Amino acid sequence: MRRGRVAAVGLCVVLGVVSMNSHAAKVLVISTSYDPLNAETVASLESYGHEAIIGQPYHLFDGSVSLAGIDAALVLVNYNWSLGDMPPAGQTALLNFIDNGGGLVTGEWFVWKNAAQNSFATLYDAIPVVSTAAFTTNAGVNATTYTRATPNLVLNAGLLDSIGFTADYFGGTETKLDPKPGATVFYDSNNPLGGDGLIGWNYGDGRVLSFSTTIGSQQLAHAGFSRLLANTLAFAAGDGTLVVLGDMNGDGALDAFDVAPFELALADRTAYAATYPGLDPDVFGDMNFSGELDAFDVSAFEAALAGGGMSVPEPAAGMLLGLLALTCPRRRIV
Repeated sequence: MRRGRVAAVGLCVVLGVVSMNSHAAKVLVISTSYDPLNAETVASLESYGHEAIIGQPYHLFDGSVSLAGIDAALVLVNYNWSLGDMPPAGQTALLNFIDNGGGLVTGEWFVWKNAAQNSFATLYDAIPVVSTAAFTTNAGVNATTYTRATPNLVLNAGLLDSIGFTADYFGGTETKLDPKPGATVFYDSNNPLGGDGLIGWNYGDGRVLSFSTTIGSQQLAHAGFSRLLANTLAFAAGDGTLVVLGDMNGDGALDAFDVAPFELALADRTAYAATYPGLDPDVFGDMNFSGELDAFDVSAFEAALAGGGMSVPEPAAGMLLGLLALTCPRRRIV
């Protein structure tokens, strides 16, 4: 557990990788009781550099498994939301874990179960949101937008100001979250009931953040939301998160699959935003640190690909050089 390192965020560049404190978090994922969803959660987190392991389901988490070496725990009460409460000993173990410097990230129905069923009563003291049973439910299309409310270098890394995604449905989609006194709203939500999307605070020597949504397959598959989740776990653990320069498709690596989205971002920002929602091309594509992606980043992008053992396919290279030739005369005044 590594509390106190968020303030010491630095930047280094190695073959196009920007590391905001490059030590990724070791995350305990409290099991959803559904193996495919567990696997999707682990794959998503590991694609951003975290180490993720599956633990007991929340209703069986009794504190008997050591949390030594764990940086943050992710509690998703979604697929198995109806299976009762977390044993008091497990709640006490997590409370002590947080108090001693660990991180906790929750999704719904954590807060709803506290209000409606008095679940998580021991652990609730550490949760940064007011207990409420108000929620939205829609088994169809659940268009949700999170909008940045309080800027944070780690949480916002690689993301646009707003992230639009389809919220997952597990008997409902989103709880109306409001902050406890002293908590910070990092993202607002367009929840029709009002409330916020992501709220957090420091607790003891640790940190706790709560999402308003249930976080299932659709959200994990969304480029913007999955990065926000990974960033949030890094922040909860006291670490930074990785931004791989040139990773224009948001899969956590710079490779030949980033050539086409790099070209797309240069040529048509609207089309790029539609194809890779939530990702900020001026973060991932700004290879020369000018503050934005433009044609002056092309040579650095090609060099980073070559340095990583990849070569730009000939047609793509030609298009990149063409774009460079077209836009080079229009230099920006900084």
